[in-house]
Amino acid sequence: MKPLGVVAAALGLGLLVALGTWGAPVVAAPVRIGTNRWIGYEPLHAAAAEGKLPSHLQLVEYVSATQVLRAFENRDIDAAAVTLDEALSLSASTRDVALVAVLDVSHGGDAVIARPPRASLDQLAGARIAVEDTAVGHLMLRRALDRAHLSRDQVQVISLPVNDHVVKWDAGLDAVVTFEPIRSRLLALGGVEVFSSRDIPGEIVDVLVVRRSSLAARPTVRAELTRACFQARGWALSEPARFAGRAALRLKVTESEVSAQLEGVRLPTEEESQAQLRGALLETAKSTLSFVQGPGAPTEADARALFDQEGS
Repeated sequence: MKPLGVVAAALGLGLLVALGTWGAPVVAAPVRIGTNRWIGYEPLHAAAAEGKLPSHLQLVEYVSATQVLRAFENRDIDAAAVTLDEALSLSASTRDVALVAVLDVSHGGDAVIARPPRASLDQLAGARIAVEDTAVGHLMLRRALDRAHLSRDQVQVISLPVNDHVVKWDAGLDAVVTFEPIRSRLLALGGVEVFSSRDIPGEIVDVLVVRRSSLAARPTVRAELTRACFQARGWALSEPARFAGRAALRLKVTESEVSAQLEGVRLPTEEESQAQLRGALLETAKSTLSFVQGPGAPTEADARALFDQEGS
């Protein structure tokens, strides 16, 4: 048995470790969450601006989804808001990734915008169509062409990153596969929406993912992230004017534009999100696999690994 003085000293040392140097509380290590600009992620940013997120949850915005993926792979961030196909790609490249929540389902936020005089799907034959080289872009294009009874050989597909969609709009393009906020900007320039994610409900989904290694090191992270996501969602929907004001200030658009963009997504409840993760979303992921091309493309095994809750 240890002498009481030794036990007391040990307890005192433990207390000092717990409290930190000079008795200050230990501050939780930051959890860095990467996003790019998309209305479905905006509740998190607006809630952070309102002081409604825990200070150790730090949002990091990147110019593009490509940068978000690279940051995750380089371990510069701990979690990321990405499309489902991007989550599949991360599963294939790292296997150190787990699903946390469904953030939104696109319901008009992704669209095919045609340039007059083309004003309908059946006028896309022979068109020069720009699309970002992502699975979501190619899925939207395939679904639009299928609806128009056209094959890919009947159009000219041009790979174009989303940040060039507005810049190149007047450079001989006939249509663009794009998403908010570019969709609204092209409509304001006279574009005509001929197809959108409303026509393929439930197929384009955004999710929050986190490193499995982060979960292992800090088991509370999943609950913290889940709580933050759905508290932000609840606040945005319960105080739409306040949310629109915050988002408009950050995005440098009008409040009415924020409201219009928000109509292009569905923000699920926590219960709906968890139901999706346990069921139908895996089937959506499997159907998405054919649109993720190139070396190291994800497989069905990668999809199952992504959805594996036990590995978390």
